[in-house]
Amino acid sequence: MDTIKIVVTAKTDKVWLDKMAALSPRLQVTDATDLARAELRHQKFGEGAPPPDLDRLLAEAEVLYCAYVPQRVLVRAPRLRWVHTFSTGLEHLDGTGLLESSLLVTNARGVPAFPIAEHVAMFMLMFSKNMLTVMANQRRKVARRTQPSSLEGKTVGIVGLGAIGSEVSRLARAFRMRVIGTRRSAMSRQENVEGMDVLYPPQELKALMAESDFVVLALPLTPGTRRLIGEAELRAMKPTAYLINVSRGSIVDETALIATLREGRIAGAGLDVTETEPLPPESPLWDVPNVILTPHEAGATADYNDRVANLFLANLKRYLEGQPLINVVDKAKGY
Repeated sequence: MDTIKIVVTAKTDKVWLDKMAALSPRLQVTDATDLARAELRHQKFGEGAPPPDLDRLLAEAEVLYCAYVPQRVLVRAPRLRWVHTFSTGLEHLDGTGLLESSLLVTNARGVPAFPIAEHVAMFMLMFSKNMLTVMANQRRKVARRTQPSSLEGKTVGIVGLGAIGSEVSRLARAFRMRVIGTRRSAMSRQENVEGMDVLYPPQELKALMAESDFVVLALPLTPGTRRLIGEAELRAMKPTAYLINVSRGSIVDETALIATLREGRIAGAGLDVTETEPLPPESPLWDVPNVILTPHEAGATADYNDRVANLFLANLKRYLEGQPLINVVDKAKGY
């Protein structure tokens, strides 16, 4: 039988590369991470020359396991049948032609869900326990009590009920919170379904936001969700409510958010993502009161690479056996 050549451009420990190769004598696994990095440095900064060995590997590749997608990949890899991307989001595939092609594309959906849900819980706890004030007092060596509140009985509104949103819901239940949410496929308002006290259809987004003490954005970035949260949606929120974004910065109109926060129209925001990353020093967000900023690290646990490699390994076994793959991207939906 023909050899299946796999090119890896995502940082992967050798133990996982060996496990991949051990699945079948048909498999030839090549770690091209250094070559991909060299190409990326040349592309971005003009350093060095494009590595010719990467062209040779891509020309024979049937499977690409990637963090960096080589430029002109469809031209350079004419035998390619399956691409597995290292991340959940697909924005880095824009312009590659992969989402417009007939190739199988799978992603890491679900891998970072629980750590991101933990991050959401951290934001909610920090706000409810006044930790920004507590830490500021600590730096000033001031022992002054605040008036913390409890998450119990509060309402969390989750926008996007995929793997991340579902984990947020599960953790919120543990805090005895009321959980409401919205997903794209919901056709009408329903009670006590899918783990939600209330499930809202997308057209009732403002109603969800008006009812929530914490609004959590956990949906993918697509043309339909870009700037989904603008001034009108932010105005719908309660002045005591908090916005938490662990999805993508461009889902929120950042200018409108900054104005909303400065005017005190909502209580604060926990942002793991911003429109520009890394957030530039001149961004007003650094100085807006009651904002907690983290540098897009909610899902970046120490074992993330291993967990994605394990998912790819399971999919590779399915690929060899002709079974349906896990996490096949719906190209029409963009996730």
